[in-house]
Amino acid sequence: MPRPNYIEPEVLSALVREYKRTGRVSEELGRCLMLIAGGLWDRYHFTASRDDFVQEVVLHLMQNPLQKADAQKHVFNYFTTCAFRFGQKLRDKAYGDARRFGDYAAELVESGRQLPTRHDAMDLGELSEWTGDDPVEFKRYKSGRRGTPFKHRRG
Repeated sequence: MPRPNYIEPEVLSALVREYKRTGRVSEELGRCLMLIAGGLWDRYHFTASRDDFVQEVVLHLMQNPLQKADAQKHVFNYFTTCAFRFGQKLRDKAYGDARRFGDYAAELVESGRQLPTRHDAMDLGELSEWTGDDPVEFKRYKSGRRGTPFKHRRG
């Protein structure tokens, strides 16, 4: 009994070979790419909207990954890996704000808001021990989770 949301690897390989031969993306190949992207979103919820995620991932897969796909190898695994990594980039873009504290402070001052007081921030003695530039590392250090290695000054 055929499953509606299952992609046969042989069929996907044949569709990629057809694309390589003709240079046109068939409707069936587009459907397969949408199923891959939708399955990834169902599992990992990279972004808030499933439709937007599927659309962006399919557009991404139809560019470089489809041109580089080798029909002799496992194209399903290749497309899934490419879609997963692109989904991580989309998630980081949407949720991961990796700005430095200096940029954040400058924006606060520029907008007229006050900088956090000493009681809101950590002790200045602890701040002098921290020498890293990574904001994630700074948050871990500030929160007291010191399970990861840090660069401390040796005196």
